[in-house]
Amino acid sequence: MEVSDVTAPYGTRKKITVPEHLLKETLEGVHLYHKGYRQVLNQEKTLEEIMGCSTLQFVILNYLLNLLHKFIDIEQYIIGTNEAGVHLGFKKNLSNDIAIYEWAVLTPEKISKNYADVPPKMVVEVDIDFELDEEETDLTTLDVVHEKIRKMLDFGTQKFIWIFSASKKVIIAERGQTKWETIDWDENFELWPGQTCNVGAYLAGKNIAV
Repeated sequence: MEVSDVTAPYGTRKKITVPEHLLKETLEGVHLYHKGYRQVLNQEKTLEEIMGCSTLQFVILNYLLNLLHKFIDIEQYIIGTNEAGVHLGFKKNLSNDIAIYEWAVLTPEKISKNYADVPPKMVVEVDIDFELDEEETDLTTLDVVHEKIRKMLDFGTQKFIWIFSASKKVIIAERGQTKWETIDWDENFELWPGQTCNVGAYLAGKNIAV
């Protein structure tokens, strides 16, 4: 693929090729690149330097996963991690930090080397790990956040939780609801039926200042 990315002398733009491995997701044909991809293209960082998550991100994910593993029936559900991929349709390939599938939906014949083409029951995202190219789209990062949530809910996901450490906010969206909830991350919210969590309180209890 080609994108306009590098500024040439006199303010002109020149075309460069973005390697496929720097593409994180595709939403309605819009390319969502790994955060920091420009630094890799400009040889300011290596691919390995941008691929990992922050310590704060993995601490939050670990907290949530530990809670989920205590409550979820592993005979009924499987918890996908490590950017679990999902194929919604043509030019719609997304990934999720946590994706909980029902075994009744993610049946043995659906297990392959490809992205899942069935909806997870619930998705959890922590922070934003993608970048847009302003030469390719007029969408903002927030536009993409909202569109990704909408697409997953339309696909069949029942609940989508997105946690943002910069604003210390949590978006909670459920299928069939006309209005999504946005709360402070130091408020209790339901992570799984019958199970609440509190990200801010957990971090404070570990003396982690954000």
